[in-house]
Amino acid sequence: MNGPNFFRGNQEAIEDWLHLINLGSYYPIVGNSDSHATTGGEPGYARTYVAYGGGKGEAFDAAAFLKALRQGRSFVTNGPLVDVRVNGAAKPGDTLTVKGGTVTVDIAVSSAPWVAVDEVRIIINGRRSIVFPVAADEKTPEKFRLAFTQTLDRDGALVVEVLGRRSLFPVVQKPTVDGLAQNASLPYAITNPIFIDVDGNGKFDPVSPAKIRVGIPDKS
Repeated sequence: MNGPNFFRGNQEAIEDWLHLINLGSYYPIVGNSDSHATTGGEPGYARTYVAYGGGKGEAFDAAAFLKALRQGRSFVTNGPLVDVRVNGAAKPGDTLTVKGGTVTVDIAVSSAPWVAVDEVRIIINGRRSIVFPVAADEKTPEKFRLAFTQTLDRDGALVVEVLGRRSLFPVVQKPTVDGLAQNASLPYAITNPIFIDVDGNGKFDPVSPAKIRVGIPDKS
């Protein structure tokens, strides 16, 4: 995610990222701000939140933080905060072996009053398999909480995606394609995958395994 808006380039990049996971090439998703101005280009959107258990301040453990980031123990957001666990323990970046493929998924989404949450989507192997509509009081920090059971017939990469339909304007003043302030940046968040090993071989087997060339093409 580059900047606060989930449309055009960012949307295409996320779809490509989901396809790469299906091909067997996993790179943890990250978000950053592409700031060129104080108004319309505020820093801090999107952000990467990392589940890091080390110390703070002078006790900050940079190596542990980078390890957590590389493992994908994180999510990207411009507002909504997401917590997801599978079978009570597995978090984004983890691989969980579940023979038979039946898992319990726990999701909690919270946000500030000005950050709307209207949909929570469950993406499995690149497909938005389940969509939960959300009807929450905007003044309530906890917008969504649910535990549900899902059965997978093969190994799966489970991602949670959150959408809101009310603009973040004026907190975020990023202009839109049509120039209308009310159509400015919409709340969005997406987690790194939790990999579910159904066949019991101890690893995630991607849907369409393929070799991917990594690097800059030689144009000589």
